[in-house]
Amino acid sequence: MLKEQLKKIKERIFPKKDDTVLIILLSIFLFLIAIINLSGDRFGEAVWTIDFILFGGALLIIMVIAGFATLKSLFFVAAELSLLIFLSQSYCDISNRSIVSDNALKTFVVVGLLYIIFNFFHSLYKTVKKYYKKSIEKNTSLKERIFGVIVFLIFTTFFMVQIYLIVNPIILNICVYK
Repeated sequence: MLKEQLKKIKERIFPKKDDTVLIILLSIFLFLIAIINLSGDRFGEAVWTIDFILFGGALLIIMVIAGFATLKSLFFVAAELSLLIFLSQSYCDISNRSIVSDNALKTFVVVGLLYIIFNFFHSLYKTVKKYYKKSIEKNTSLKERIFGVIVFLIFTTFFMVQIYLIVNPIILNICVYK
């Protein structure tokens, strides 16, 4: 009799035959009871700890996606950047340089870097747009989208600064800039 009443209550709350929602809710309930029993009077601390772990995990996922997007864009322009650096360093190795040739190399490096930077940001924009449509746009509210985009842009900027710190000494070490 009790079993039948519990079954009726369950069918009213969960009309579908799918028990996954019930299992998830029961798991969360049992997990919270376990935390209360294990932590005693430190329940609030345990909940804050779990919240920080979940928040850190979410930030880690966003950081990895931002890193992949930045590296994908960098690999898109890597051949052009490598060619520019190779030609510049090869020019510096020759002995019969002239002022006209030095100025031509400076112009070539500046125009080449502008082209590479444009291609990099265009590729990054396309990649970010794809990730945004795939994971953020459809599944979240406006506040979550804004937060996700801001955090994504912060991590993307961080990775771009790292790339700049690597490439900048190579470019500045070209003989015409010394």
